[in-house]
Amino acid sequence: MQVKLIAEGAEKTYALVLMPGEDPHEEILTFARERGITAGRLMGVGAFARVTLAYFNLETRRYEEHPYEQQVEVTSFLGNLALTGEQELKLHAHVTIADREGRSWGGHFLHARVQPTLELFLIQSPHALTRRKDDATGLDLLRF
Repeated sequence: MQVKLIAEGAEKTYALVLMPGEDPHEEILTFARERGITAGRLMGVGAFARVTLAYFNLETRRYEEHPYEQQVEVTSFLGNLALTGEQELKLHAHVTIADREGRSWGGHFLHARVQPTLELFLIQSPHALTRRKDDATGLDLLRF
């Protein structure tokens, strides 16, 4: 992954360019942990050779996984970083992808393999965000 700090002030903005074969979930968390980032927001575009998205089923309280084993465009990658109650950094992202015919799918981002690139902007917040377990859903939700 290539990284460039492109703005610095109360918030820092990083450009992240992921390379073929890299998993964005792993790369983003490794980068953020190494820099002590405890809160931030992400946005980007690019392409994947394969990706797994998910849908959270409220009735079963489980994610239903949907793998896409084909080349797709990433038309939107949006997410955030926050700490869990155990002080573990968590990436929460949603992705919209499109195939060569323009059919689109979207959902909760689990993992992927970049091909040929994924271009992200990570805006680091100066204040930490925390997620807490929600008893009704079992999810770690942002809580203030």
